[in-house]
Amino acid sequence: MLPGPFQMPLPSLPFYIHPVLLWAIVLVAAVGLAVTFFKFIFSDSIDRTSNFMVFFLVAVIIALVYFGAMNWPRISAWLRSF
Repeated sequence: MLPGPFQMPLPSLPFYIHPVLLWAIVLVAAVGLAVTFFKFIFSDSIDRTSNFMVFFLVAVIIALVYFGAMNWPRISAWLRSF
């Protein structure tokens, strides 16, 4: 069994997306997270707070997109109720 994020369930999206494109999107998100993290770690003490906020916002956006995709059937049903 593969460790870590390979055990995370992939969301069932309401549209078809090719698996290579999906993994390319995941790779771009991971590289963006890594770049902002290393920018935060290796920054001067003056810029550390602003670099942490950028890293934190990137992590929150990735988490929101993932959880939104995982709960898309519930979200679309809730939006249809209006």
